Amino acid sequence: MPTLQIRNLPQDLYDHLQRSAKKSRRSLTQEAIIQMQRGLGITLMDEAVARKNEVIDRIRKRGPIAADPDLAVKWIREDRDDSSR
Repeated sequence: MPTLQIRNLPQDLYDHLQRSAKKSRRSLTQEAIIQMQRGLGITLMDEAVARKNEVIDRIRKRGPIAADPDLAVKWIREDRDDSSR
């Protein structure tokens, strides 16, 4: 991924960006990227949002299921095994 270094950034702009990052609970870098995307009119989905939407779609496609505690345990174990890879 490319890196961008900004020199001579006005202090008030930096302070504003820092406050915005803190308010949004993001790093300064994350906040700068989001603000640049907004300023350029670019709407990119964050990876976490994309993953969440994918999971929601899979759940909707499965349809209703009977409440089965053993099945819930199985799914949790499968998810843990998947995330450890």
